[in-house]
Amino acid sequence: MNNIYQTALDIQDASNMSGVVLAFAEAMKQINVEMQLNKEGEVYRRNHPVVIMFLSKLNDMAGFSDGMSFQTYSDAYDSCKKESTK
Repeated sequence: MNNIYQTALDIQDASNMSGVVLAFAEAMKQINVEMQLNKEGEVYRRNHPVVIMFLSKLNDMAGFSDGMSFQTYSDAYDSCKKESTK
């Protein structure tokens, strides 16, 4: 199983949107398993740091202004960094 937290960090420098989307799809499979194991709902998935990191990158790649606060992004980045070492 891939370390989705490390993948979320790695894609921050990506330039291939297709590759990012495919990696996101794979990460979502693992997030869905986490969600079920933890008996969490949609809010868990929506607020997952990996989801935030991927969506931020895709927004950037698509040229959309990011309505996400810097603190939200920073918190997600720190969570991914911490979890990537497990």
